[in-house]
Amino acid sequence: MNTHFEPNKWGCIGPQAVTRVIRSVCKNDTTKLDIPKDGKPQTCNNITIYPSQFFSPIYYKNFKAYISGGGGKNFEKDFSNTFLMHFWNKITKNVVVKAGSGSIYDVAAKKSCPVTYQMATLRANHF
Repeated sequence: MNTHFEPNKWGCIGPQAVTRVIRSVCKNDTTKLDIPKDGKPQTCNNITIYPSQFFSPIYYKNFKAYISGGGGKNFEKDFSNTFLMHFWNKITKNVVVKAGSGSIYDVAAKKSCPVTYQMATLRANHF
């Protein structure tokens, strides 16, 4: 990380560092670095590489899809292979999500963090 740290370059010691390590470890099996069309995880030298939909199913430039009212109506089906959702604080920190809107964010928060959701919406209709 010391060699590649560039404070003004996004991801230089995050995603890019992980990619460098995986390329180094899987150097004899670079096909494992390609995400297959079937979207299933790949394993290389005891490292499992998951497709992006497991972590960020919606591309960051389309983040408004997370907060659009009613967007979560098919949540169970659309996010059945998702372990977590990343909301890119830099671009969403000032976004207000309306409680009960049925947005992806609203549905995910209510389902995954019910106590926090209840507390966050106790005195307001947004969070």
